[in-house]
Amino acid sequence: MAAFDFYSLEGHTADLCLKVTGKSLEVLFENSAIALVDLIIPVEGLKPSRTMDVTVSGEDITDVMVNFLREILYLINGKGLAPCRIKIERLLHTKFEAKVGVDETGLAQQGMIQEIKAVTYHDAAVEHKDGLWQARFIMDV
Repeated sequence: MAAFDFYSLEGHTADLCLKVTGKSLEVLFENSAIALVDLIIPVEGLKPSRTMDVTVSGEDITDVMVNFLREILYLINGKGLAPCRIKIERLLHTKFEAKVGVDETGLAQQGMIQEIKAVTYHDAAVEHKDGLWQARFIMDV
């Protein structure tokens, strides 16, 4: 099974759904961030030029995931950085801490493939199923 798969929602051309899997919750968070970045800018070829601390919290693990992905999106859209390496420092069901390696020139050099405006709570879920952690979330494009 691929680490992630995305598809358009029938009848909703402004939405894109992303499904991600991971063997552990930490891997799920890493895969989700990289999948989101890869939809916007090709991750292959990016090299981190600096590392940033990212901390987010939420009411439950799904809330933490959505908030984390919103932070990744902010680094891209708000700061012009290309996150390309994620190292989980601490992950609880209500708090997340990571080191995020960013390529400071990758976005400017490669440009965007697809603009993602927001990660939404609509139909968002993080669950353990069939021996894997799985996440599903919808993005506004």
